[in-house]
Amino acid sequence: MNYIQQIDWQLWKLALRAYNFIASIISKTKISKVRVGQRYLGHIIYPLAMKLLCYTLPEPIETSRMLMYHRTLDGRGQSGCIYVFGYEPEVSSLFKQIVRQGTTFVDVGAYIGYYTLLAAKCVGIEGKVYAFEPDPSYYALLVKNIEANNLGKIVEPFNQAIGDTRGKTTLYLGRSTGSGLFKTPDATDKTSMADVVSLDVFFENQGWPAVQAIKMDIEGSEALALEGMRQLVKRNPGIKLIIELNPTYLNIAGKTPEGLLTLLGELGFQRAWVLLDKKSYKIPQDIPGLVARGRRQLYMNLLCEQ
Repeated sequence: MNYIQQIDWQLWKLALRAYNFIASIISKTKISKVRVGQRYLGHIIYPLAMKLLCYTLPEPIETSRMLMYHRTLDGRGQSGCIYVFGYEPEVSSLFKQIVRQGTTFVDVGAYIGYYTLLAAKCVGIEGKVYAFEPDPSYYALLVKNIEANNLGKIVEPFNQAIGDTRGKTTLYLGRSTGSGLFKTPDATDKTSMADVVSLDVFFENQGWPAVQAIKMDIEGSEALALEGMRQLVKRNPGIKLIIELNPTYLNIAGKTPEGLLTLLGELGFQRAWVLLDKKSYKIPQDIPGLVARGRRQLYMNLLCEQ
């Protein structure tokens, strides 16, 4: 990197810090939740800021000692700038504790592969990672990133959505984040047809290998995926689940955060840890408090244990 490139990189980092500072202030004032037509103001500002920040970002970037290609051919998604300086540090650090050598890990909603790659590094050559991403553009980057990091012997990617049944479904393509089975505020007007399968059907066809950990972030479709993995959970006592709780996206999918947490209890998950501060909640006793917190924070990542 020459002197001019170093200056450009320093300016880019300064711009990112400025954005993070301003975004935190806006979040506290609730301005981001002001509606502009059918969308929140935050959902308009965020993709514009990400496009600006990503304009001069290298391709690929290096993050957590991994190479990651981040630009899609159709220009959707601005994931490079959220990964380059450490993405969701509370979740990333947890991986080293629960995803260990020899573990079988399932990434539901792999996007372009950050957690897929991180998990593969943790499980090593004796482990296995199954990665599911239905969006064609993001799946292409997922495969490219697996190859760039020489992890093809550990990771098996699938261009499929995870739900409660097998068949085909409409996929709403995301503007700056992931795509999903429901039209969230981040969705574009473009759709694609996607294969959908339940984890029970998938792993039955695989001969029911042991699974120790699952990460799930699928834009409001989490309840459908949980319904389709009852046998998988039953066959793997002690399985751990990292899942996003997003009340807004759940409501769009016709579900509620209360319903999702109740379903987790039915599957045998008795405790949920909010990864941001490691606070523990019992299921079902603490569901009201956990839901109230989820509505205040808009979304949060949970570690669910049996």
